[in-house]
Amino acid sequence: MRKKLVSVGNGRGVVIDETILELIGASEVGDWELTTDGHRLVLEPVRVRVVRKEAPPPGAAAPLGTVDFEDPKDSVKAIEYAQACGFTPEHFRRIHHFGPKASLQNHIRHCLGTTRFTSKTNVVVCKRLVRAIELRGQGFGWDDSLTEAIAQFPFPPGR
Repeated sequence: MRKKLVSVGNGRGVVIDETILELIGASEVGDWELTTDGHRLVLEPVRVRVVRKEAPPPGAAAPLGTVDFEDPKDSVKAIEYAQACGFTPEHFRRIHHFGPKASLQNHIRHCLGTTRFTSKTNVVVCKRLVRAIELRGQGFGWDDSLTEAIAQFPFPPGR
């Protein structure tokens, strides 16, 4: 879909059709988070966090403890813990730098085949995951936890 960039006050804007807003569940007027990877703009509605009453399922695993974000083995431990709490491959794609192309299995295989992360983006993925687990443990759902973790730990410019 093509849209025209139009003048709005001292800036520019794009009109987003109501059907598109409804499709992503953002038809209400509100705040938006604008990010860029240097080539594209990404616009996401800022969602109000709703505290959920449920905690991670009983027997989900012992808490993670201290995590070395540059250690791929700690990333695998965090993934295993998160999966025991309902973390899915779709959740993983939200926090990974490959986005929709990310594969949880490939990431785990990569982690098991290396001793240290050389890419800062993989460190950010681990930080996002651990933060989402922490928020999940406080009673937030996965969607809200991931949204907050992504906001707290952006990828470095020029990734």
